[in-house]
Amino acid sequence: MVFDQLLENGLNKIAFIGGNIHPMNNNGETTDSYQDIRAKAYLMWTKLHNISPLIVLNGWTPKDGFDSMNALLKDNFQVALIASDQLTIGAYRALKQHQLKVPQDLQIISYNDSDITEYLVPSLSSINPASLSMGKIAVQRLVHRLNNPTDIPIHINLPAKATWRESSEINLN
Repeated sequence: MVFDQLLENGLNKIAFIGGNIHPMNNNGETTDSYQDIRAKAYLMWTKLHNISPLIVLNGWTPKDGFDSMNALLKDNFQVALIASDQLTIGAYRALKQHQLKVPQDLQIISYNDSDITEYLVPSLSSINPASLSMGKIAVQRLVHRLNNPTDIPIHINLPAKATWRESSEINLN
């Protein structure tokens, strides 16, 4: 939805910064990795709209955000959707080092809407994934599944809410 609204507002050079998921087993070891759902959605959307993807998938730390933004800055893009507020902190640092101004030179939208977003300069537009509701429903579903082990698993979609702040020039609400 956010990608579609950006496109409707003339923003068609959209970059994505994220990371892969590395689940741990019971021994704390990671033996596998898979693509984060936000990266999958971005890649599916760019393919659907015949837009060349501009994507960097590193890790999930501020340093990974810094390195990812530095890698993307060789490309010409208008807005970056960043898969977490932690990554955005590093991306902001890279933009400052390159003397780029948010949102005048590049708009930034993040994902998580943690408490820090309104205190960054400029304040960060961010998508709130309804984490509290996700946690409550996950526990309810787990209890249900333990009590009804033969039931079929279900897929639940929860609405996300965007909070638009200074890092993006357009308000997509």
